[in-house]
Amino acid sequence: MFTKLKFLYFISLLILLETTAHCGTLFLATPQKNNTGSMLVSYSIDRRTDPNIYYEKARLHKKDERRILSSMPFSSDIEENAHSALLSIPEISETHAYLRAEYGIINDAGLCIGVSEPQTSREVSKTPLAENLILNSRDLSYLLLERCENAQDALNMATKLIDTYGLYGESAAFVIADSKEAFYLEMLPGTEKEKGFYAAKRIDSGQFLVSADQFRLQDLYVGDTDFVLPADLRARFIRAGFDKGLDEEMNFQKDAGGIEKRPYYSLRRVWRALTLVDPASKLKPQVKNYDTKDYPLTVSVKEPLDVKRLFELHRDTYRGTQFDNSTRDTGGLFASPYTYEDFGERTINSTNSTYTFVIDLNAAHPKPVVWVALGSSGESTFIPLTLGELPQTLAKTSEHRYSKDKIFWLNRNIAMLCHGHFSALSDYVRTKIMELEQRSLTLIKQSARLSPERFDRVIVKNVDTNYRRIANLYADTLEKYDGGYMLRYAEGHEPKSAPIKYRRAKHSKEQVLSVKETPPVPKTQKQHTASFKENNRSNSFLQVTKTFERLINEFLPRSLTHNVHKHDKKNSTN
Repeated sequence: MFTKLKFLYFISLLILLETTAHCGTLFLATPQKNNTGSMLVSYSIDRRTDPNIYYEKARLHKKDERRILSSMPFSSDIEENAHSALLSIPEISETHAYLRAEYGIINDAGLCIGVSEPQTSREVSKTPLAENLILNSRDLSYLLLERCENAQDALNMATKLIDTYGLYGESAAFVIADSKEAFYLEMLPGTEKEKGFYAAKRIDSGQFLVSADQFRLQDLYVGDTDFVLPADLRARFIRAGFDKGLDEEMNFQKDAGGIEKRPYYSLRRVWRALTLVDPASKLKPQVKNYDTKDYPLTVSVKEPLDVKRLFELHRDTYRGTQFDNSTRDTGGLFASPYTYEDFGERTINSTNSTYTFVIDLNAAHPKPVVWVALGSSGESTFIPLTLGELPQTLAKTSEHRYSKDKIFWLNRNIAMLCHGHFSALSDYVRTKIMELEQRSLTLIKQSARLSPERFDRVIVKNVDTNYRRIANLYADTLEKYDGGYMLRYAEGHEPKSAPIKYRRAKHSKEQVLSVKETPPVPKTQKQHTASFKENNRSNSFLQVTKTFERLINEFLPRSLTHNVHKHDKKNSTN
C-alpha cells in the first residue's frame, strides 16, 4: 500500500509539477548581417501563473489623472478592479497600446521587453514602503511600454523611475529592445535607505545573450559608453549596509548578492545556450564558482539565428550530453529528460512553464510578431500573434478551471500524455508541432506585402486554425497512446475531433463506449502470443488510469479536477 508521501510524489509526476522552478530563461539575439535582420527577444515564465495575454489599448488621459500601481500579482480569476491599489504616480497625457502578461511584452511602437528574475542573498524590500518604494518590476515593465517608443528612451525612463519612486519585490533582469537597438538591464530592489540598484549594458549587433534567473553583469567600466549605471552605485551599496564583500572593481553580480538557487540551476542553462549558438567557444561545462568569468555575457552568432532556432533553444533538454536527465536517476518516467525532484539541475525546457514568448522585430513584417507557446514549450505549439485583441481560444483562460475551448488546456492535455509515456510519444508530438509551426512561418512569409490591417486578420484566423489542429493533435496522440481504445471521456467533454470509438452511447449515461468487439483469437502460436501481450498492455493501462484518477480525486483540490477527463463513477470506484 502506498504511503501518503508516495501518493503525493506519484501525483506530482503525473500532473507535471516542477515545484522548484523560478522565472525562466531569457534570450536576446541582436540583428545579424548574415540573417534577415531581425531583433529577437524571447523568455519563458517557468511557474504556474495566469496564462492569459492581455491587450491594453492606447489611451488619452485627463490632466492630473493618476496611474494606479498594483500591489499584488494579477490572476485571471480576480477582477482587475478588485486589485489592492496601493499607490499611484502622475499619469501622462497619452499612452501606447501594448500586450502584457505577467510582464509587459510589446507596444505599438515596436518596443519590447524580455524578463528574467535573478536570485539574490541581499535583504531587500519584498513589499512596498510608504512613499519610498512603490514600484515593482512588473509595473515598471508596463510603464515603459505605455510611455516609450524606443529602447534608449525606455532605459532612461527605467532608471529615472527607480531613482524617483524606488523598487521593491523581486530582482529583475530586462532586455529592452526595438528593431535597431537593445540593452540588458539588471535591477536589485531597494531598502529603507536606498531606492534601488541597477546597471545596464548596450548589446552590439550580431551578439547572443542568455540570462537564467541570475545576475550576469560583472565588470562594469565607469566611463564606458556601453554601460549605464548610477554615478553613486558603489555608495548606494555601502549606505544600504551591503559593503561586506564588495569588490575593488565594480561587479554588479557580486555586489547585488547574486547566488545560484542550487548548484548549476542557472549556470548549466547559460553554458548550454552559449555553446549551442557558438560551438567554437568551447566553454567548460564545469566551473569553479557561481561567479565565474568563464562564461561571457554574450557570444558572437556563428550561424544565422531565427525564430525556429529560438524555439529549439527553449525546448532544449541537454540531449546527447552527460547532463541528459533521460539517462539519469533524476529524470522522469519512460526516459523523460525533465527533473521532478527538489534538488539537482533543471533543463532549459521546463514542465512547469506557463508560457514562452519569442518576439520577432523585423521590418519585413507588416507588424511585429510575437510567438507564444502556452505550457511546456517542448509539447506546445508556438503560435504567432500581433498587437490587437486576442482570439477567444487564447482569452479569458483560467489556470484552475479546465476548458476544452482553450489552447492552454489542449496543450496541457498533450503534455500530460507525452510526459506520462515520454519515450513512446515525445518524438511523434514534436514532429507534429514543428509541422504546425512551419505552416505559420510560411503564412507569415506569404503575408509580407499585406497591409497591417489585413495582416491582423490573417494572424487571428491562423490562431483559430491552430486551435483546430492542436485539438486534432490531442485526439491523434490519445489514439496513438491508447491502441486498445480503453480510454473514454466523461460525458460532455469529448472534443469534436475525438475518434468516434471514444464517444459514449447517447441513450445511457452508464453505458460504455460503442466499440466493436475485437476479432476472434488468432490461431497461430505467434498470433496468440501477440494477442496475449496486447491484452496485458491494455489491462495494465486501465489499472494505471484508475489509480491515477483515484489519487487525483483524493489529494487534489476539487477545482483542479472538476472538469478533467475521467471515467464515470461506476468505473472509477472499482
